[in-house]
Amino acid sequence: MKILVVDDEKLLVKGIKFNLENEGYTVDSCYDGETAVTMAREGNYDLIILDLMMPKKDGLEACQEIRSFSTVPIIMLTARSGTQTCSWALSPARMIMSQSPSTSLPSRRASGRS
Repeated sequence: MKILVVDDEKLLVKGIKFNLENEGYTVDSCYDGETAVTMAREGNYDLIILDLMMPKKDGLEACQEIRSFSTVPIIMLTARSGTQTCSWALSPARMIMSQSPSTSLPSRRASGRS
């Protein structure tokens, strides 16, 4: 499975990428919405993990553009908690919203998984 991770928080991207690769996934990453759209168009991804608030093109704009040429599943990350943002994002693309972790991701050992 090939995954694209997009967030302007480079440390967060590094943590997500590290954990996904340790689970056997192929992971590409970038740090802004504009590059995400380009990579999504060229990359044949099975999943995109996309932050809402990014430079150049925010996650909602990037999602709309990606939806114009792809039906790839998209998981939206956000620190926002408003229902208006969530309902817009969920309805047109049937996406999953997930609140961004504010610290680095826990290791598998720390989370109780073996």
